[in-house]
Amino acid sequence: MTKKSDLEAHLGNVVEAIQQGELVAFLGAGANLCSRPKGMKWCASQKEQLPLGGELADYLADVFGFTGDTAKDLTRVS
Repeated sequence: MTKKSDLEAHLGNVVEAIQQGELVAFLGAGANLCSRPKGMKWCASQKEQLPLGGELADYLADVFGFTGDTAKDLTRVS
């Protein structure tokens, strides 16, 4: 049996901490793009992919009647 590499040991510790509720992973902008088909546009009726910030801002602005110059700014809309 081979000894685990430092990376494998670290990742094991990370997974264990997440499973025990001791660690919350924060992913940066664009993390949801890794499996998204190129050129795909998000719509609320599909559940396979998450929206980009601008797409979510557009959706929320539409649902809640938000208007203005900052309609694509998720922070402002939300």
